[in-house]
Amino acid sequence: MLIVVSIVITQIPILNKYLSLINTFFHEWGHAFMALLTGGQVYRIKLNMDTSGFAQTGSKWWIGRFLTVISGYPFSALFPCFMIFLILNNEYVTAYWTLAMMLAITIVLWLRDLFSLIWAGSVLLILALLIKYGMDVKWLIFIVMSIAIVNSIKSAWNVFVLSIQDYRKAGDATALSQMTLVPVGIWGGLFFVSSITIVCYSVLIYMGVVDNLYLKLLDLIKTIKTFAIHLFRLI
Repeated sequence: MLIVVSIVITQIPILNKYLSLINTFFHEWGHAFMALLTGGQVYRIKLNMDTSGFAQTGSKWWIGRFLTVISGYPFSALFPCFMIFLILNNEYVTAYWTLAMMLAITIVLWLRDLFSLIWAGSVLLILALLIKYGMDVKWLIFIVMSIAIVNSIKSAWNVFVLSIQDYRKAGDATALSQMTLVPVGIWGGLFFVSSITIVCYSVLIYMGVVDNLYLKLLDLIKTIKTFAIHLFRLI
């Protein structure tokens, strides 16, 4: 039933674009997170009405720039898969808070243009209301994350096609090719394969067929949440 609802939503132009920006948000967060993880900086994130976007980052070292550029597509597939794992394991409160914290950090630190602020602010407001009134709408998160997964695969496929048809306009694949001299098409293909692999592996995790790596990530998030709560109380 939820799959049918997800398909119907993707056929509603304005709503589909609004929800598709979730995938863009995760993609740019992948760049930002990796930049910070490798000792770099994040200057701004921008989300566009056509569901495109960019993250302006800076890294001192080549390896930092490389990892930052390559992380967008894998992260945009991995994160919604993890969120669905949380929902399936009745950790939807953790899912709410994780999304809310990401949105709040992005709004305060990295968003500069009006459209991005309106979009992120509206999503954060919806999450805040859900948290405030304790509403059990895990089905809503499930649908949104399902749409994000579909869009992550579609965007990876689109960049793969672009990397073959017009290598100069293939975004991250073009940037990686310029950094490594490896043909753009190879990077485009790797993005698509990595997205498919992450989604398929996540399905196997849901089915209990392979080791559940998401449990370790969940433990890490809970540790960070506990630390943040104690820090807030001290302040």
